[in-house]
Amino acid sequence: MQLSMRCDEEAVNRKWVACQKRRKRHPADLAMDIKKAFVNYYHIDVTAAAPVDALGFLGPHPLIASEPNSSSELPTAIVDRLAEVATGSEIDRLRINEMELSDAALRQIANCLRSSECRVRLLSFELTSFSSVTPNELLRFVLDVAPTDLVFRMVRGCTQEHFGREMCRFIITRRFFSVSELVDAQSNDVPLSIDDVLLNELSASTFQMAAPNAITVDGLRSLVKAFANGTKTLVAGSIKTSFPLKGIAFPFSGKAKLQIENEKIINISSIAAT
Repeated sequence: MQLSMRCDEEAVNRKWVACQKRRKRHPADLAMDIKKAFVNYYHIDVTAAAPVDALGFLGPHPLIASEPNSSSELPTAIVDRLAEVATGSEIDRLRINEMELSDAALRQIANCLRSSECRVRLLSFELTSFSSVTPNELLRFVLDVAPTDLVFRMVRGCTQEHFGREMCRFIITRRFFSVSELVDAQSNDVPLSIDDVLLNELSASTFQMAAPNAITVDGLRSLVKAFANGTKTLVAGSIKTSFPLKGIAFPFSGKAKLQIENEKIINISSIAAT
């Protein structure tokens, strides 16, 4: 199990189970505080010269495994630590990785963030299972956390209900989103409930849609036209279609650049004004 947060500051890139405090501090000082907290809490021997990689701390650690808790809930130690570091903070990246998630676990995280009045920029689910998560609870969780950016990548145990219209509407109205490699219990691809109507509501300026969807040629043309004429704001976007793109004519202007990749992937990017 990995419940991690990431902080990037001034060309220093470290992975921490912590959050970025929105106050000016030297990255080395912040790293030392986080290192001390986890070394003291889990009694882990870490040399002072080595930067802490808290992702490893939250793997199958014996102290966590031996702690009494329901199989559907997060260990108390994790929740307590999350509450401590989240208080008065703004989390840059909250990554929920390599977990057999449950409704109870999502409620624990959401309640912790809510009680701490903690905001989240990027919420990411990666290498995670939704087998024990109900669609309603997943939707409630992302609405509660209300991240600015959202990622779903290599998630198993999905159903189409997990990515119904309300979830997809929330996803496409983030500033940035990326959705890819969603599979069910039998490893079949799970589609997004994004059709031409929802695509017209897309407001993300940067996105990747690499999961199956119900977008048609006409819907894709309309989106490209909106980017080309400046109706929608674009930095960069990528959509994997259910149809071959060869031979399809798209609106063109000096504001957007198109690139076709592997016959069914269209990459769209803005052209900076000169």
